[in-house]
Amino acid sequence: MRVFYAFTRLSILVLVAGIGLAGCKSDFVHFTDSIDLEFNFAPLPLLPFDNPDDHLHIPYVQGAEFRVTAHRDHSGMSLLDAVPESLDPTVVRVLDGSVQNTDEWVSFRCRAEGPGSTSFVIYRDGFREKEWGSAEVEVGTADSARLFFSGPVLLNWPFEDAEVLDRVNVLKGGTATFLVWLFGQNARLYGNGTVRVLVAEGNADVEWDQTYFFEDRDWFRVTPLDDGDSRVKILADGINVAEIQVHGVTEEEVDTVLVEAESEKHASTGDILAVLAVGYTSEGEPIYGIEYDWYADGWKEPGDGDIYKYVFHRDGYMEVEAEYGDHSDTAYIHAEDGWVTSSNRLGCTTVNASAPSVPPFFLLLLAGVPLLARTRSSRA
Repeated sequence: MRVFYAFTRLSILVLVAGIGLAGCKSDFVHFTDSIDLEFNFAPLPLLPFDNPDDHLHIPYVQGAEFRVTAHRDHSGMSLLDAVPESLDPTVVRVLDGSVQNTDEWVSFRCRAEGPGSTSFVIYRDGFREKEWGSAEVEVGTADSARLFFSGPVLLNWPFEDAEVLDRVNVLKGGTATFLVWLFGQNARLYGNGTVRVLVAEGNADVEWDQTYFFEDRDWFRVTPLDDGDSRVKILADGINVAEIQVHGVTEEEVDTVLVEAESEKHASTGDILAVLAVGYTSEGEPIYGIEYDWYADGWKEPGDGDIYKYVFHRDGYMEVEAEYGDHSDTAYIHAEDGWVTSSNRLGCTTVNASAPSVPPFFLLLLAGVPLLARTRSSRA
């Protein structure tokens, strides 16, 4: 009988231990990258422990550089000695000197070198004998692009309606900014730093920009210097992916100005909302690159631009007017004050792309600050 009870007790202990082990948190990692689809200059949300999903934007575009972070699954793990590695550096390469470790995560910058598939592996230490986990990644070569006027994008509006096709109107001497989406074999490709722009025909200035810090995107600006047409080429890693005809319009061709205010339906006091102004030709085609005078309750606001931002105040009431030449339009908003800005302003911190690289640790300290890298191309 004593033997029977001893055996039964042992069986129960084994069963409980088995259940306990089955319910324990796994020693594993999940992955995120620095690409954020919501343009709000806010850090990506931290993923909870035991989140089984990787949040990687795949496939990446050839030539892009981006940051990947592997997060631990529970507080019993330490990634302080973890070592990341790409199994095929000809597809994706981990950049030397870019790795930072804490107990909670290991973060590293990568470059998409060429088309294909490979895996990131997180080894537990430099001996590379045991793994914390891995993730499959893919790289594609860009062969086409879609372009979007920056105004709705910066306001995080449904900006698909702002897509521009093979021709755009830009005020002569004015500057318009456009977001670039890259595609390869009809699949959206992610990452930035690959786009370059040149003027193939006509008389215009162009420049390309990249925003960083959780907002990895490519942009370009164009300023027509004459009325008439210019032809602009968009290149990705040296490959021609799009061409657009930029038509420089004169002040006399501006027929109408319309303003669109952001919906206040679900706003709360303290939210920052916006009003966007766009000019139109007599045929109803939008004209970009116009800097408007803004008036709030009849008072001239300082600065020129096509966006008026304000702090929503449910008990406030204001008439906002955008004016260009003899044309104007008005919106009514709930606010007490606001300020003028422009769809050409992508970030509050600017560095030149040819400047020395910023130390990775400093990048982490600035993780909440948008960074803009700008390069001006020479005209063809």
